[in-house]
Amino acid sequence: MKQVLLVFLGSGLGGSVRYLADIGISQFYKSDFPLPILVINIFASTLVGMFLAMAHEKQILSANAQWLLITGFCGGMSTFSTFSAQTLKLIETGQWVYALLNIFFSVTLCISFCFLGHWIVRYA
Repeated sequence: MKQVLLVFLGSGLGGSVRYLADIGISQFYKSDFPLPILVINIFASTLVGMFLAMAHEKQILSANAQWLLITGFCGGMSTFSTFSAQTLKLIETGQWVYALLNIFFSVTLCISFCFLGHWIVRYA
């Protein structure tokens, strides 16, 4: 139960940071290209990489801190950061085929199913 509360807290904070950063960046950047979310995804992915190294390489993050920061905060800020962490793990363990499949299927299937869900509600 403690892990659930840590993830809950981290997710709320991460989601709030994403929202505020999107608003802040959007005030200075006006275009149809979704740069604010790209910047947020890059930032969250950078953070998750740093937190993973702190947890596994440096061993300076407790299990509770990992739940709060990696799963909660970074996951709440961007699920792309979780996708990035999983893909990095596959690359680091030499599972290049799975890494490339994860990239391909995550991008193509998620966008396709987003379109499908939108289409179903719009036209069904």
